Amino acid sequence: MRAGGFSPKATQTESMKLVALPQYFADMFGWREMAAEVSTVYRDLPPDERAGAVFFARNYGEAAALDVYAPAPGGPPAISGHNSYFLWAPRGASGEAVITLGCDGAAFGRFYQDVRAGRPHR
Repeated sequence: MRAGGFSPKATQTESMKLVALPQYFADMFGWREMAAEVSTVYRDLPPDERAGAVFFARNYGEAAALDVYAPAPGGPPAISGHNSYFLWAPRGASGEAVITLGCDGAAFGRFYQDVRAGRPHR
């Protein structure tokens, strides 16, 4: 494990088992692809919906991924209620349109007139 540049202690998971990819890197795996997919959905929205759209993330990691990787391909601002991410607010977006990943659309149906499933995230 030392050959990979990580000490054995650095490759322990939360359960203290040794793994090839430390948890803090594993959590980030696929973030660029996720941001690109969300950005595509955002760009496909009609301009009036895009103007107030946000990405609602289930956790601060997904929200941060969008904030870091989505601006280049023209993605939406990210919001999340996880940890203190909610303090950053929607940064000017009204939330009239919400893009989310891995959330139950029925939960949003209570607050939105139109809930559509997009293409599945790979």
